[in-house]
Amino acid sequence: MLRKDFIRLTAAAFAGTCLAPSLLAGGNGNDTVNLAVFGLGGMGLADMEAFATLPGVRIVALCDCDERAIKRARARLATHRVPADTVEGFVDYREVFTKCRSRIDAAVVATPDHSHFDVAMEAVRHRKHLFVEKPICKTIPQLRELTAAAAAAGLITQAGNQGAVSNLIRVAKEWIEAGVLGEITRVSAWTNRPIWPQGMQEEPAEDPCPPQLHWDLWLGNAAKRPYSKAIAPFNWRGWIDYGTGALGDMAQHVLNPAFFMLDLERPQDLIAETRGKSKIAFPQGSKIIFKFKTKSGKPLDITWFDGNYIGNEFVVPAEGRELIGGSIFHGTKNDLLVGSSGETIRLLRPYDKAQIKKIRSRLPRIKGNIYRNWTECLQGKSAFPPVANFNAMQALTETVLMGVNAQIGKNP
Repeated sequence: MLRKDFIRLTAAAFAGTCLAPSLLAGGNGNDTVNLAVFGLGGMGLADMEAFATLPGVRIVALCDCDERAIKRARARLATHRVPADTVEGFVDYREVFTKCRSRIDAAVVATPDHSHFDVAMEAVRHRKHLFVEKPICKTIPQLRELTAAAAAAGLITQAGNQGAVSNLIRVAKEWIEAGVLGEITRVSAWTNRPIWPQGMQEEPAEDPCPPQLHWDLWLGNAAKRPYSKAIAPFNWRGWIDYGTGALGDMAQHVLNPAFFMLDLERPQDLIAETRGKSKIAFPQGSKIIFKFKTKSGKPLDITWFDGNYIGNEFVVPAEGRELIGGSIFHGTKNDLLVGSSGETIRLLRPYDKAQIKKIRSRLPRIKGNIYRNWTECLQGKSAFPPVANFNAMQALTETVLMGVNAQIGKNP
């Protein structure tokens, strides 16, 4: 069990200041992190398995509104030699904190987007550290409230931005600073999402609710309505009431390299256009121009494409067609392709290999994945805050949510 009397850390500390390991989790490096996982669909299941493979991490509670998901998760844990009888299962997230409060140190939140805030805030109230899947929250006010509350409680946070640990984006940042690209004039970004329906014009038809699914708990803070298989378990992403569409699903990954490599803050403005717009669903496609000022004060546009804009207004270059998304940094000397999670970097014009070899590695490299990065902070094994802590991700997440609002006609 992690030490309960951890020192409360300020928001400034989580913005990037070096942390002494003893402030995080007792400092001896031998603490076991006891996790509760909320939401056991695709990402939740993947997150759970990733944590289960780490040394010094124990899954002690599983929570999902669908009892079938809990059963599947237990079976998956068994493959990692985690006995089913050591893991409690719940359908109501609130019961996890009342019945397992003394047994858990941290919460992993991977529910549908509309439930992130409620589950995460309950974790904060019980002083549990947080790993929350992107886009952290569904709205900007929720994001700000959660970020401030977690910082005030001294909690160690991490967003599910898997590419934030990419060492290739650190290499690319060094290339940019060395002048390999020249002056960056613009950035193009794209995803092949949505891979679920968007642009629906009619409310989904009612279907018989599976007996194992506690639909009222799934709806949570959303308006009450009958169950529909057009919403759950997967297609909720395309509905305004529950998801954040293709942009909210992927932009936190795709735009992260630009924010990291160019030290960006929130855009000053944006221009959005859409196709297949709907009052109840996210559009079938969108093009959003985010207008930034660089740290040197120069204007920079990042143009986002998704859905039916791909192949029409934006053609993915041959070098990026195997990717699910990515970004292109257009420079006066060269163009740089970066994969959606920083899994690849590629110069698109001829370049001087000797110049590249001479560039000094000055940025610290990250060891392991996003899960290890967070849990090692909890275990007192890291002198730095998690790379995707809520404060570090706030400007990026607010930018994504500004775009989501613009897609559906809300004030960004």
